[in-house]
Amino acid sequence: MPNWVTNTVEAFHEDQSVIDEMFDTLTHTPDNGEENDDDRRVTFTKLVPMPAVLEGAIDSRHRKVLTIMYTDDEGRHQERPATEEEVAEMEEIGFTNWYDWRERHWGVKWDASHSTATKGDRSISLRFDTPWGPPEPIIDAIRERWPEAEVGGGWMTEGHEACGPF
Repeated sequence: MPNWVTNTVEAFHEDQSVIDEMFDTLTHTPDNGEENDDDRRVTFTKLVPMPAVLEGAIDSRHRKVLTIMYTDDEGRHQERPATEEEVAEMEEIGFTNWYDWRERHWGVKWDASHSTATKGDRSISLRFDTPWGPPEPIIDAIRERWPEAEVGGGWMTEGHEACGPF
């Protein structure tokens, strides 16, 4: 179980359509059958999507072959060797596993957890947890995609041992 970091992000823009786009890009609706802004959760996957070939991909210094992990039709976890095409795609991407890619592009190994998202008049407010550190590359990607928006916030570790601004 990780040490969780709580993150808050606030964004402001005069144009409500920009706020709507930010909200739609930075959140998703859980699979509960209802489409409702009150149920939106924070996600990194739409802003900085991970290449599909890396989903389940693992490389180990102890193995001689790249492996893809997957869940079969009966719900069992399985492994298979990566195909030549998958290996070539990974080489083109520059990563051979999901963990290293996410650490580089998201700053953390998992997507946002325990999140809430609120859209207001010309603003959004996001609160979410990440494992072991803040997702600084995600904040950079938000600012790069919407440079005209005012984006701020901060992060704090469990026990308030460390914190910082975005």
